[in-house]
Amino acid sequence: MVGLFIIVVLILLWVMVVILLIILLVVVVLFIIVVLILLWVMVVLLLIILLVVMVGLFIIVVLILLWVMVVLLLIILLVVVVLFIIVVLILLWVMVVLLLIILLVVVVLFIIVVLISWCLVLVLLLIILLVVMVVLFIIVVLILLWVMVVLLLIILLVVVVLFIIVVEV
Repeated sequence: MVGLFIIVVLILLWVMVVILLIILLVVVVLFIIVVLILLWVMVVLLLIILLVVMVGLFIIVVLILLWVMVVLLLIILLVVVVLFIIVVLILLWVMVVLLLIILLVVVVLFIIVVLISWCLVLVLLLIILLVVMVVLFIIVVLILLWVMVVLLLIILLVVVVLFIIVVEV
C-alpha cells in the first residue's frame, strides 16, 4: 500500500511538473509573441512618424521654393516692365523703325535672361562634369606615363643584361 501510494504520488508529481512545464512554455511563447507584436507596432509607428515628418519637410521645401520662384519672377517682371516703360518713353521721340529694332532687342534679351535663369543649373552641372572628366583624364594619363616609364626601365634592364651576356660571351 505504501509502495502504491509512493508510486501514485510520484506519478502525480511528474504530471504536475509536465503540466507546469507546458504552462511555462505557453507563457514564454505568448510573451515572445506579445513582445514581437509590440516591436512590430513600434517599428510601424516610427515609420509612419518618419514618413509624416519627411512629407512635411518636403511640402515646406516645395512651398519655399515656389515662393522664391514667384518672388524672382515678380522682380524680373517688375524690372522688365520698368525697362519697357523707360524704353517706350524714350522711343516716343524716335522713328518707327528704330522703335521696332529696339523692341526686338529687348524681347531677345528677355528671352536670353529667362533661358539663362532656367539653364544655370544645367550649365553648372556640365562644368562640374567637365572638371571631373579632366581630372580623371589627367589621372589616367599619369598612370599610363608611369606604366610606360616602368616598362621602358624593364626593357632597358633586359637590354643591359643581354648586352652584358653578349659581351661576356
